[in-house]
Amino acid sequence: FRRVLFRSLAADNSGSVNVSCSPDSGSSFSVGTTTVTCSAIDPSNNAIACAFDVIVSGSALLLFTLCLLG
Repeated sequence: FRRVLFRSLAADNSGSVNVSCSPDSGSSFSVGTTTVTCSAIDPSNNAIACAFDVIVSGSALLLFTLCLLG
């Protein structure tokens, strides 16, 4: 298992946006590919979601792709 940190950001013209991801940043990821799904909701209840893969091979984090919300 490897602890993986990532940052999820969202922007909206109405102010603050709540962003949540599953699994969360800081979670332990096993060797292989794990899909992380993030969603954001603004104060008007508009929602958007995206997903990216975290790939762990042996002792190294090899690759992850970023998705932007907003």
